[in-house]
Amino acid sequence: MDQPIELLQSVARNCDNKTEADYLQFCSESKLFCISNNKREANISLINSLLSSKENYIDGLSILEVFVEQCPKDLLNTNIVSWIQLTIKGLVNPDDDSFCPLSWKVLGKLIQISTEFPEARKNIALNMIPKILDHIVREAKNSKKEFSTILQCLELTLQAYGKSCGFHKDAVTSLLFYNLEVSPRSIFLAGQCFLNLAACGSPGATGDNYASSWLKQQQFLINSLHSQLDLLFENINEVQTDYKRFKLQEAYPAIPKVTEKGLIRKKQRIVKQFQSLAVFLKIMLLGKFPVNKKILPESLLSLIWRGLVINNKTLTKFQQSIDTSSLATVIPLVNLASLELLDALVISCRMNLLPFNSLICRIFSQTLKWTDTEEWPFGITKPNSALRVRTYECFCNWLSVTRACSGVGKYTDDVLHSILSDIHFEPPAVALKVPGGKGKRSKLNMTEDTTPLIDFIVNPHMNASVCEAALKCASILLNTYSAVLKPNDHRRLQESIVREIILIQHCQMPPP
Repeated sequence: MDQPIELLQSVARNCDNKTEADYLQFCSESKLFCISNNKREANISLINSLLSSKENYIDGLSILEVFVEQCPKDLLNTNIVSWIQLTIKGLVNPDDDSFCPLSWKVLGKLIQISTEFPEARKNIALNMIPKILDHIVREAKNSKKEFSTILQCLELTLQAYGKSCGFHKDAVTSLLFYNLEVSPRSIFLAGQCFLNLAACGSPGATGDNYASSWLKQQQFLINSLHSQLDLLFENINEVQTDYKRFKLQEAYPAIPKVTEKGLIRKKQRIVKQFQSLAVFLKIMLLGKFPVNKKILPESLLSLIWRGLVINNKTLTKFQQSIDTSSLATVIPLVNLASLELLDALVISCRMNLLPFNSLICRIFSQTLKWTDTEEWPFGITKPNSALRVRTYECFCNWLSVTRACSGVGKYTDDVLHSILSDIHFEPPAVALKVPGGKGKRSKLNMTEDTTPLIDFIVNPHMNASVCEAALKCASILLNTYSAVLKPNDHRRLQESIVREIILIQHCQMPPP
């Protein structure tokens, strides 16, 4: 195309949004702006003109989003500051809320790119970042719609200009905990922002300030998660009630109070907050950080144990009430979030958790035991399948990390029992009976099995995910722990797995 600028002007001013979007998609895929070397200044003039006009602001943003990825460094260095200013200007008083998601997306991209240019970076850090953060906090709190694009822009800002964000740390922290009941995408982005907040401001001589900030944020999340469990278990007599809390010198925002009158809805909202806080802590454990982290495994394992020890099986031992019944509807989500935390702890600490190997294996064994269902009907989905699969996956990670030092020996019988029960399923059978008789030859009668039939739709693949997770766990257990596995345990696994292989071979259709 000889003169793309003329076509671009025509599309921007005369075509509908769909036509413009399709043309810009073509420009992005064909790298048209990279090819048109002699028209870049004209493209920049067109973009600036569109961004300066309220009527054409969205068109300018759409073109800028594509153009900035194909713009040479010298032109970026010259224009990046003015583009950020024009983007912010359009966010201050937008005529249409639909502009905002694209505006935040483009602003985040420009902020990320600006770090490549020292002069522009200095100007932005001193003069623009405070205004951007003020606007982010205000708009996110006032937003009545999904604000994941704002959080994404905030994450990129904290990553690129963390040292310039120290003054706004409290305001941003307050924003992140302002609403913990939003979409999973927004919670994930908020967790990423919370991790980056620990590296805001001055790092200190050797990064001590960042390390201290990360530790305090970890302690705050542990305290907050215990507080949510306090609310959930307020009418439950826990075996252990004294869980360690940390005294924090800094003031952190309070978790929003749930004031629902309906008991079930109240517990659902509390659990949603617990899940969000657990995501924050998981990101803290697994996310990249510029200095070494001081993880508190003992406190984390205590929290995880508390989140798993109350479950649908232990709740049956309490006096039944509306409180225990409503708790039973949400407690699997608490159990699952606790397992996610344990998995993150295993991945982040690895062999450093060996002093706690017995407790960790006990957690896996107990969880597999209480989620097990004896003589469950064939072809019907097992209860707590998601929790059971996640337990196997987490246990596999632990075995892969620690191998023969996993500490599973004490719990081998329970673990193998769970694995074998998930690998093999007995389909319903028809029994043949020969009644006794006198005289002539007795007739062979076919009668149904005396086992009562359950009137459900049977699907032989319903528990495939649990079976697959159990088989993977058995494989890793043999690979990592076979040297110290008892001969009888080897035999049990071998007999069961070989039997399944033979059954699979007998059921296979001949090749075409």
